[in-house]
Amino acid sequence: MAQLSGAAGQGQWRMGGAMTELDLAQEAGAGEEQRLGFFRLLADTPLLVLLAGEAQGDTLEPRVFDLEEGRFVLAFDREERLAAFCAEGGPQPYGELPGRVLARLLAAEGLGLGLNLGSASASQMLLDPAAMDWLAQMLAPAQVRPVADPSDLGPPSQDLVRAMERVLGNAPPSWGGMAGSVRLYRHGARGLVLVEGAAPAAQAPLAGAISEALRFAGVEDADIGFAGASAAPQGGERLDWPASVPEPQATPEALRAPGTDPDRPPKLR
Repeated sequence: MAQLSGAAGQGQWRMGGAMTELDLAQEAGAGEEQRLGFFRLLADTPLLVLLAGEAQGDTLEPRVFDLEEGRFVLAFDREERLAAFCAEGGPQPYGELPGRVLARLLAAEGLGLGLNLGSASASQMLLDPAAMDWLAQMLAPAQVRPVADPSDLGPPSQDLVRAMERVLGNAPPSWGGMAGSVRLYRHGARGLVLVEGAAPAAQAPLAGAISEALRFAGVEDADIGFAGASAAPQGGERLDWPASVPEPQATPEALRAPGTDPDRPPKLR
């Protein structure tokens, strides 16, 4: 079975105390919106994972620390922070993984994450196994839903409308032009996001990206569906899709979150 490689190596350390995006996100506040924003950023951040030994092929073996709070793997968002933690023992092997991939792996093993320990930074923290399990669930792939019976549809909640406006307003360039518009509805007790005009090859990765973005915007009870251009049922709330042209290298495959390809699952030993 194929495995996802981690970029392992011995870094040349650069010392410095500049705040990182994770520090700023943690200092933004303790409200629900700020908490979700921090975890979404953590999922998108490349993390340097302290290893027990050099990588063997495509398999990384993280170093597990037994602490009073439980068993933790340590990761850092900058090389100098990892270097400062390991200063007495000299350079240590490490592997680089996106936070989303690491969260899924740790959740599967019942391990917690020690983030930026020893850095005296705002983002220095212990995230227990329950936090990793929660984050892994937030990052779970979405299911594409068939178009609902129009007679069952009603106006969407304002929470869904505001959340989807934020999602589209912060959409990456690779989303540009991949759909025509979005219609939002209420379907029973859940919301429905119906994307119009997306190519079939783009639908699965778009569904995952939209669903994940909505969860981190505070909406977990919304299904994702697709319809042909201007073929969505009438009613609901219509929002324009971002019209910017994708970068040349952007493809629907680029929307797939790292670690979600079933043919290339990541693995830690």
